[in-house]
Amino acid sequence: MSLTSTAKTGMTSWPDIAGAIGRYISLLKLRPMSVVIYSAIIGLIASRGSLDIFDSVIAIMCIAAGGGGSAALNMWYEADIDARMARTANRALPAGRVKATRALVFGSVLCLGSIAVMGLVAGWTAAGVLAATIFAYFGLYTVILKRRTSLNVVIGGSLAGVLTPLSGWAAATGEISTAAIAMFIYVLFWTPPHVWAQATYRMADYAQAGVPMLPATAGIAVTQRWILTFTIIHVAAATLPWFTGDAGLFYLAVASLAGIVLLAKAASFVTRSERRDVMKGAREFFRISILYITVVLTALAIDRTILFG
Repeated sequence: MSLTSTAKTGMTSWPDIAGAIGRYISLLKLRPMSVVIYSAIIGLIASRGSLDIFDSVIAIMCIAAGGGGSAALNMWYEADIDARMARTANRALPAGRVKATRALVFGSVLCLGSIAVMGLVAGWTAAGVLAATIFAYFGLYTVILKRRTSLNVVIGGSLAGVLTPLSGWAAATGEISTAAIAMFIYVLFWTPPHVWAQATYRMADYAQAGVPMLPATAGIAVTQRWILTFTIIHVAAATLPWFTGDAGLFYLAVASLAGIVLLAKAASFVTRSERRDVMKGAREFFRISILYITVVLTALAIDRTILFG
């Protein structure tokens, strides 16, 4: 029987199956999740733990599944908001390509399954950190804070961001040490300006949807000052691993140089006042902040495993 004849017999064709898979994959927010997964890998590598290669891969897959599951739950809960925003109106749920109940089940299974498998493979401390990460993003940020306060990303988003590399660390070592906290605490302060930059050039969308992101509630000038303030804090905090003796001069040099570049971009953004320039500057800062954290995380892994180790 040919694939083209399946419609006449009521069978599902391969293109239909591929389309369904694609729709569910779109719920995982693969682009932002790539940064999440990378930070978890760095956390695992930088820990210099004893988890073997096979179990390490399973642990990272659990973190990826947990992150993707929480993203699917986020889309399920925010389908009404997504429908009112130009950027998100064509997502699978508001566009009707995936039913809400199926998205809820899909996300829940991924989250609960990832926690269970993580516990069995890497221990229940790692599973607990993964569960806390999922709760921070979906429970705290999405459900409790996002629609209520402009501090949503400062609390929920930041906590989820820093817990992700700690999940990788806990998977490899079975614990969260002070060294781990020192190495990744700066992510707490990296997340808000990164998100605020995107919220700045998407502020019309957020205002239309009634989401109290900082640019929509406090205005551009206030947001610019907060972006610069948090950037100063996290660039300084990123050098902490050297001061605590947990990283070497290579890491310090890379983190410092990358920090100077990011600070310069933040300072340039603050000086902009014309709307078109502000939006352009916000996009530039958003993009370079991704490059910044990728470079700093990579430098930490190299320093801990090849040079400092």
